[in-house]
Amino acid sequence: MLRDDWVLIHADTVEIEPVAKGRPRTFKRGNVTRTVTPEKTRKFEDKLAWLLAGALTLRRLKKIDKGEPVGVSILCVHQRPKYKCRASSPPGLVWKTTKPDSDNLAKSVIDSLVKSGILDDDAQIVWHECGKCESEYDHETKTAKPGRISIELFGLRKDGKQ
Repeated sequence: MLRDDWVLIHADTVEIEPVAKGRPRTFKRGNVTRTVTPEKTRKFEDKLAWLLAGALTLRRLKKIDKGEPVGVSILCVHQRPKYKCRASSPPGLVWKTTKPDSDNLAKSVIDSLVKSGILDDDAQIVWHECGKCESEYDHETKTAKPGRISIELFGLRKDGKQ
């Protein structure tokens, strides 16, 4: 994959605490099998989709055409826990090496992109990357910044230039 073939088409940062995609629960009653997404995941996806759809409308951006290949870069910033907010704590972003897994975070964000109408189908995504870290710590106010999600969508270059 050549990164030079991709151009940024949409970037947004939403202040919301990231939530990973929960494992779906399956119930069987008689001959009917039903699969249910956990409520915490569903509420997060609905809220993020609503925020992304509002940003799309506010900025008057066009939706991505059906069948157009898309690349996605996601950065999930979790609010730093209080026990990590000390005078000796680094002020910038810190990589998060604990749960939730980045692939489950990516799944919930991608599903929100589809629910918001920005993407027609998650099959349009041909590559994605997802990072997770803990928020910055402000030594003056002694507080950690709130969680947020940064999303960048890339499309193929249409002018044919290399």
